[in-house]
Amino acid sequence: MADTVPGDRGLSDVPGNNRMADRDAILERFLPISLSDLHDATLMERKEQKFLLTYSEALYLLEYLEGEARILEIEGKRVGLYETMYYDTRDYSLYRDHHNGKKNRYKLRTRHYLVSDLLFFEVKQKKNTGETRKERIGIKRPLIRIDEQVRSFLSLYVPFLIDELQPVIRNTYERVTLVFPEARERVTFDFVLSYEHDGHGIVLPEVVIAEIKTAGRIMHSPISCLARTLHIRPTSFSKYCIGISLLCPGVKKNRFKPKINRLIAMTGGSMVTW
Repeated sequence: MADTVPGDRGLSDVPGNNRMADRDAILERFLPISLSDLHDATLMERKEQKFLLTYSEALYLLEYLEGEARILEIEGKRVGLYETMYYDTRDYSLYRDHHNGKKNRYKLRTRHYLVSDLLFFEVKQKKNTGETRKERIGIKRPLIRIDEQVRSFLSLYVPFLIDELQPVIRNTYERVTLVFPEARERVTFDFVLSYEHDGHGIVLPEVVIAEIKTAGRIMHSPISCLARTLHIRPTSFSKYCIGISLLCPGVKKNRFKPKINRLIAMTGGSMVTW
């Protein structure tokens, strides 16, 4: 981490960067950590906190974390490519649970880690306590329909009808994962978010999602402390719900309109659609 903190300097004043080249140059200065060395930092049960950043703000934070964290490196790569397919019912009941503020709710997805070519079906449960629990099972290929293996897995963790589930939206992004092994904590930075639904898509090139995942108390998190020092406020952000709000006409989206307006302001009209 840098020796000094910029006090009251607003991150909106940080000058622009050469984007991807600058990002990769910063990442090369971190010490690596491998998957086999993660141990408790896998954090299948954890507390989470998210931050919505511009690309320049994300690079600024990464520079401050140099020397404090290690970077996950897989197959010699420090930027992971992720492809996620989310599942819901035809009437988007899981999306509606989130929109309506239901405290105990679920997300279902396949996640493909393209660098390591690993593919999982995952259940994420947000509990009434605020904690997040994740369960997953390895699969061999993306699923158009829920097969028997995944149906048996889901029956252990979800309280709704599995046969009603179908793939609804695809999400891709580039992820940088920093690890604080002693604190049992990780922070991820997701760059270049894109979505595809029913032949239409959108890319958010200027938006970065940072997320703390910790087994401890969020208030004691090194990243949370740094964010408070830099006057960066945490925010809720569901990649799934924002994607559905942006690309699926007819769904109720009142709860997410302020977030969508913020994304529009952050991107300055640079959302790419097709």
